[in-house]
Amino acid sequence: MTTHYASTTKHGAKLTIYYDTSDPQNPGWAWRVLGYDDNESGPLDDLDDLLAVVQGHAPDDLDGLPTFGGTEPDDTTEVWSWDENWLLVGTCASNLEIVDRAERRPAMMTPEQRAERLVASPAFGWMPGMRMTDGRQVVSAWVERDADTDRAGMWLSVVDADEHGHTSTLAGPAASTFDDALPDLTDPATVGCLLALLDEHVTGDIRFSGIKIAGSEQRAVRCWRPNDPCDVWGAGATLGEAIADALIALGSSEAGSLSGPNRPRVRGAEV
Repeated sequence: MTTHYASTTKHGAKLTIYYDTSDPQNPGWAWRVLGYDDNESGPLDDLDDLLAVVQGHAPDDLDGLPTFGGTEPDDTTEVWSWDENWLLVGTCASNLEIVDRAERRPAMMTPEQRAERLVASPAFGWMPGMRMTDGRQVVSAWVERDADTDRAGMWLSVVDADEHGHTSTLAGPAASTFDDALPDLTDPATVGCLLALLDEHVTGDIRFSGIKIAGSEQRAVRCWRPNDPCDVWGAGATLGEAIADALIALGSSEAGSLSGPNRPRVRGAEV
């Protein structure tokens, strides 16, 4: 149980975090830094020790940090370590903090809650190929003006298949006929459409990275600017969740400027 990191604060130094068994009666996590003017080392007894070491040496990634007891959080997005009562959270070494588990819990979203927030965002619009959580798939989307209200909005044509493989098609206004529909954030075609939406709204490069969470089988996927890994737009347990999170953030910060030239948004779209 040893992990090596490059220190970004001390040129040429290597930070090693390992499980120290040199004293069989008192094993535990420890750290050492080699390759700098003065070699440094010490124990890692708790989250406070870990935070001090990580902030002091700014490892090049946060993959594989040790944990200190307690159950794994239900959502490990941007959670790098934990104990029974506290979580070490953040997007990179410079903004890590220790927060109370109870305070963190309300901010966590289930995939369904994330999808609900996504469809309410001005950054979202249904696209052909997207799949809904009930299995229906969008085959076409267009703008149509309502003769009664003189408002134009998004209409969808959606195909469904029963248990015998028989298909049927339903068309209607997205804001009424499909008002309770949610995108399936695990569907590959839907994820690809969400990525196209993100690309439509973002100027410049974006990157995605998958980070293994220590003590967990989960991976956190982050969406960030290449010039600043701390400027994370979205994060989630899957690529679809990370892109959805980024679109939600964009819709919140730039509402009113996200109506694309070619496609009105599903909710509240007017022309």
